[in-house]
Amino acid sequence: MNSLIINKEAKIKEALIQMKKVKSKSLVVSDKEKLLGTLSDGDIRSSFLKGFQINNSIIKIYNKKPTFFFDGDYQVDDLNKVFIRKRFDVIPIVDKKKKIKKVYTWDEFYGKGKKKLKKVDLPVIIMSGGKGNRLKPFTEVLPKALIPIDNKAIIEVIIESFFEQNIKNYYLIINYKHEIIKSYFNSIETKYKVKFIQENKFLGTMGGLSLLKRKIKSDFFVTNCDVIFDIDVGELNYQHRKNKNDITIVITQKEYKLPYGSCELDEDGNLNQLIEKPKLNFFVNTGLYLFNNRVLNIIPNKQMYDFNQLIHDAKKRNMKIGTFIIDPGSWNDVGEWDEYKKTLSRVNFVNQKNKGV
Repeated sequence: MNSLIINKEAKIKEALIQMKKVKSKSLVVSDKEKLLGTLSDGDIRSSFLKGFQINNSIIKIYNKKPTFFFDGDYQVDDLNKVFIRKRFDVIPIVDKKKKIKKVYTWDEFYGKGKKKLKKVDLPVIIMSGGKGNRLKPFTEVLPKALIPIDNKAIIEVIIESFFEQNIKNYYLIINYKHEIIKSYFNSIETKYKVKFIQENKFLGTMGGLSLLKRKIKSDFFVTNCDVIFDIDVGELNYQHRKNKNDITIVITQKEYKLPYGSCELDEDGNLNQLIEKPKLNFFVNTGLYLFNNRVLNIIPNKQMYDFNQLIHDAKKRNMKIGTFIIDPGSWNDVGEWDEYKKTLSRVNFVNQKNKGV
């Protein structure tokens, strides 16, 4: 139970780490074991949109009017109604002084591992045709999609992360060194279907999607071939549909530390203040999207077309563009050497930990 409880003074970053560790989308907020409220990943996403940062306290963002039951004053059917109708992940049980006695979770109540979201079997399009200039000289020999991660090509790691969530159909848009990618998949056995869509010329970051106009009849995921995610795609799909988005962009908050003192000047060039090595926070595009299939209609056929152009044209047509915020630890970008090395270090650490090294 204690793993689902977090102190009101904790930081947002700590809450995200705890949620990921206990595999829960919600935590119970307390002060000296007394129930104060609940905190969900949705609360955190909303706080980011209001300007909060990952190092801020959760004290201003958690739900201070939680649903709870008094110990001995509820029936199983009461819990069932709350879980089903309100889609809660946790329900705290308290005594008369609101001291937390127990925390019910969805998995515990309905059986370990049972999903509350419907299975998502939307196609996944993986943009695998780029030259991977940031990873030279590796990509002068092999395409970026075959970067090795834990004895597998990254493209296989990406597909398996979706396949584990019941998605079975994949389209690989290929161009640069496409014959090597095809040979790789011909040499391995898979439980999923991979279809190759070949560009005859480079079409930018989104132009290759025009080749799928007659093949995709539903919403679909689009991902770069150099990013790895640890997220619930069912929740992403739920938020996409709930908000009636045409495009949902998966984003995260990235912190950069300036290695110099930042000087703020007045109009005459005099120093107002010096901020030593400030930390700057930005929302960044992770390279994973969920599109309504209507988006395909605005992509020009077989022409160079990038994501920023797609966003511009979608806005002109009044399409709704939303975001789905994830914590930084759920995203690994291996498209450049420094991030690739960090990812390898994390993978090696996890493998050694699992082996008890």
